[in-house]
Amino acid sequence: MPLEIGNLTNLQRLSNFVIGEGDGNRMGELKKLSNLRGDICLSGLENVTGQDAREASLNEKLGINTLVLKWSGDFENPTRKKEEVEERVLESLHPQKKLEKLVIENYGGAKFSTWIIDSSLRNLSSLKLHGCKNCKSLPPIGRLPLLKSLSISGLDEVHKIGAEFFGENQSIAFASLETLSFENLPNWEEWDPCEVDDQVLRFPSLHLLSISQCPQLLGRLPTRLQSLQRLEIFYCTRLVVSISSFPSLPKLIVDECEELVDGCSSSAVEVTSLQSMHLSNISKFSIPAERITLRFANSKDFRTRDFNMLRKVSHAFTSLTIMVLINCEGMISFAESNLPHTLKELRICDCNSLQYLFGEGMISNTCPPEHLDITRCQSLTWLSSRGATWNRLQNLRIQGCPKLSSLFLNAKLPVMLKKLDISECPMLECIAQDFHETISKSLQSEVSFSRKAVNCELSATLDMKLQCPSFRT
Repeated sequence: MPLEIGNLTNLQRLSNFVIGEGDGNRMGELKKLSNLRGDICLSGLENVTGQDAREASLNEKLGINTLVLKWSGDFENPTRKKEEVEERVLESLHPQKKLEKLVIENYGGAKFSTWIIDSSLRNLSSLKLHGCKNCKSLPPIGRLPLLKSLSISGLDEVHKIGAEFFGENQSIAFASLETLSFENLPNWEEWDPCEVDDQVLRFPSLHLLSISQCPQLLGRLPTRLQSLQRLEIFYCTRLVVSISSFPSLPKLIVDECEELVDGCSSSAVEVTSLQSMHLSNISKFSIPAERITLRFANSKDFRTRDFNMLRKVSHAFTSLTIMVLINCEGMISFAESNLPHTLKELRICDCNSLQYLFGEGMISNTCPPEHLDITRCQSLTWLSSRGATWNRLQNLRIQGCPKLSSLFLNAKLPVMLKKLDISECPMLECIAQDFHETISKSLQSEVSFSRKAVNCELSATLDMKLQCPSFRT
């Protein structure tokens, strides 16, 4: 920082106060900046002692509403002090009581300071604990009455989260919390939701629960989450997720977990409220076929990176309108039987085994979507042999398919097609039979080709003047 910055006693905005190596004593300059307000970050705290931190007098700066306390991410650096020193530094950085947002990043102590859950921080609405690799447990954050957002990531030494997380003698824990995120807790094995006591209400306002990159996590998740709108599970390879635990959940995202089950013991299973699902890389899909139909009947949006998953659940989609397939290995063609009659939009991206969508011999009693988008499918050579039967297709977009040579083999364009957009398909030779005639019949048709779409430039206007003699129409 500039020398004698503390003399700017009327300074109100200071986004980042940086403490360099050997400059810890300069924390005292913050004491004179009593008019600071808004957001401030204190970085380089590995260069500070407890005495230095006390000189900052953060608790006297009543205008600060967002505070970021940041240590270096290099825990092996010899400048890092012992755990006890960093604990004293954090304890000395007690902020003012009306603080609204707090971030603690790369803190090296083994425990957090008591002031984080002190009753004086009753206005705290957002808390992030990131990269605190030596902390073995979490403070009783559930006692913070107005906390709405909590993000915990990079705590390598945490093995269990239990009663200490909620706080003792609490009739309502996490009373206002709306968003809860756990990420990159490599040794977290158990989450005890402490649901034995029916007199204690936990997470009454929680809308989003996200757990990512917790490969050792076992056991079960909290089930009494009546306000939950979105559940996200990413890369938790030992976790079992029970769909019956969240009967009112609108959106479920599970990508790489041990098992997806239906834990309901009753034979009378009701249709759940699931509207949107992203399901991929689930080692064991343990839901009976008849229950799949009930659980997924109301889904409008389905996305997956696992073509086998689509095969297991496609029969249940009676209301689906959007389907997205991304990086589905082994998908050579797309069976029309997997297309619900209600489908309006189909997007396929990075499916490098895909060679064509629909060929001869496949069933034809299905309704293709209104919008089809195919992007970066490296093996795609043609689209379909029955273009004219795609009587609902209105918008078709294909991009980045280097082997695509034709769209509709021995068939005309779909009769309802209004927009055709092709780019980065250098091998394209043929679109459809009677391409010129078909396009000319619809004044609503919009056809666009990038200069990289075909072997030479093609201009598309209402009368479809083709300037590429080698292009077959």
